[in-house]
Amino acid sequence: MVRIQSNSSTPVLQSQANPWLVQGLMPNESKLLFGNGGGGFKTILLNYLVTCVASGMPFLKNTRLQVDKGCVMIADEETPTRSLNNWRMRFALGAGKDLSQLPIGVRSKVGFKWRKETVGINPLIAAMKELEDKWGYPMKLLTIESVLKCIPIEGYKQLDENSSKLGVAISDDCDVIFDNFPGLTIAMSAHFGKLANRFSYVELRDTRMQDLVRGSGSIVEQGCDTGYKVFNLSVTKNESDNTPTKFILMPSVRRDAIPMGDLYVELQEPDGYGRGKASLVNILPETIPPSPLACELAKLAIPDVDQRKINTEAALHTREEKLSTVKELLENKIWLPGTAPLHYRINPNFVRDADPVYLKKLEEKNKAFGMEARLLVGVTAQVEASM
Repeated sequence: MVRIQSNSSTPVLQSQANPWLVQGLMPNESKLLFGNGGGGFKTILLNYLVTCVASGMPFLKNTRLQVDKGCVMIADEETPTRSLNNWRMRFALGAGKDLSQLPIGVRSKVGFKWRKETVGINPLIAAMKELEDKWGYPMKLLTIESVLKCIPIEGYKQLDENSSKLGVAISDDCDVIFDNFPGLTIAMSAHFGKLANRFSYVELRDTRMQDLVRGSGSIVEQGCDTGYKVFNLSVTKNESDNTPTKFILMPSVRRDAIPMGDLYVELQEPDGYGRGKASLVNILPETIPPSPLACELAKLAIPDVDQRKINTEAALHTREEKLSTVKELLENKIWLPGTAPLHYRINPNFVRDADPVYLKKLEEKNKAFGMEARLLVGVTAQVEASM
């Protein structure tokens, strides 16, 4: 789509065949789905993406993550307008921009619903066309929050969160929007089920997106081209808390190859907690802290343990949690495979092989493991020396 304005003072941006909304991370002309539990930074992340696309600023201030600049529309049925405006204003300040000079439109809690043309896609499309005409830029991004909040009154056209028709409804409505705006990308948010809030990094990484998202699996299967999981690392709780807010953005490949891997992200607030400038910044990878169950089970493998014993000790946990924890301890070189199937033993060289930060946190949480495991290492070293 090319917009020609008679007013030469109006900026004109021609839509080109750019395959990426965010280079190597978010494909253009596709349906993106961002998921986490409640309070999982999805709204913050999407509002920052909005600021980047509208301003042309690289995503996460990483020059490798260049964006396809253009108009952006926010359709949010979950977040109050005041909160949306606050984040957009703070991210604009962090980018050194005046919010009023960015081509962003907002439709907050106006009743957007799937498959209801009069309060759904028709008014939204009209608003998006008005935004294009006002700024002279093509539409590049539409954000929708959240998938389940946009379900009509229960039973309308047999749609509810567990209906297999929901994914088809999302896909059909998105296709109509795509037909009106070539080059557009639609980014939506979804809530994960409650169980996912307890998942370790390994569990979240290894679980399929459709098994995480609350509601029908069709939401992902028909309503999503590429998924993104958000794993919380740490959260700033209040003004006196010096713990920075950090999370991992994890692409979940479905239809498009995504060159970029996991991205570690920090929310930077130089003017103080909840005030002034704000930015999301790509930071160096950090050590993932041990999961609570890993801290609990690590000691069992001194000197060895079988799966039956693990199942008994962690009887209140699911099979998936136990398998994920075993995998975590093996990946972090605390345990080694045993001599028989489903048997594990302590790694006699764990002090040397394991990540020191991971090991420190593990020993802080389970002091008995630290003492007994190091004692075993000392005994093993003495035996090897005598031989």
